[in-house]
Amino acid sequence: MDKYTGANPALTTESIIGIAEYTNANFFSEDTIFADFSYPSWSSVQEYDEIIDSNTVKVRTYLMKNRDGVTVNHLAAGKCSINTFRLS
Repeated sequence: MDKYTGANPALTTESIIGIAEYTNANFFSEDTIFADFSYPSWSSVQEYDEIIDSNTVKVRTYLMKNRDGVTVNHLAAGKCSINTFRLS
């Protein structure tokens, strides 16, 4: 029985749910980035920089999903803006 309705991402941190429900609420696919599904949403993520090479101090920008379900540290890489993605 499906438990995730598309409107209750917190369910993914508390209940035994299917893998498709878990991934739909907490991750993107190539063609669903901030489109077609309610979550992950812009309000669920924040952009941050992380040093990826301590010798050169090379920095990469990531999106972290830190609300509405589980925390995903590296949800996406690269500087992002709402204009980067198609909106539904």
